[in-house]
Amino acid sequence: MGARRPQSRLETGVEGLALGASASLPILQVDHVKDLAKGGPDAPWNMIALCPNCHALKT
Repeated sequence: MGARRPQSRLETGVEGLALGASASLPILQVDHVKDLAKGGPDAPWNMIALCPNCHALKT
């Protein structure tokens, strides 16, 4: 399974560009602390930035 494409401006920061698109910047992914599928809110206070490896372990 390939990497998930960011779906919103909140996840990308800029329309169409993934966070960390520059080779000199780290790549971060937005994760919901309480999953949306389990009733968690889509609010900034329920989000954390994770590196792809940590996000894969959590998901």
